[in-house]
Amino acid sequence: MRVPFFIFIVKTFFLLLLLLFCYQYFQVKCYTFPEPSPFQGDFWYNPYANAEDIQWFKANFHAPLKRDSLDAGLVVFLSKGSCLNLTM
Repeated sequence: MRVPFFIFIVKTFFLLLLLLFCYQYFQVKCYTFPEPSPFQGDFWYNPYANAEDIQWFKANFHAPLKRDSLDAGLVVFLSKGSCLNLTM
C-alpha cells in the first residue's frame, strides 16, 4: 500500500517541477514591432564627431589563460604597452 502512494508523491513532485520550469515560458510577452519607416530627421547624431581629443586604448578582452599562467599572461599583456584596470 505504501509503494503506490510513494509513486504518486514522486510523480506529483516531478509534475510540479516541470510546471515550475515551464512557467517562465507561459508568461512571455509578445512584442509587436511597428512597421518600418524611412528616417525623418534633419541629421544623424554621431557620438564620435568630436573624438579628436580622446585618448583611445586598444584592448583584447579574450585572453585564454589558465589560472596558473595568469601572472605570465599579465606580464606579456602589460609589456606590450597595454593599460589594465582589473578589479578582482
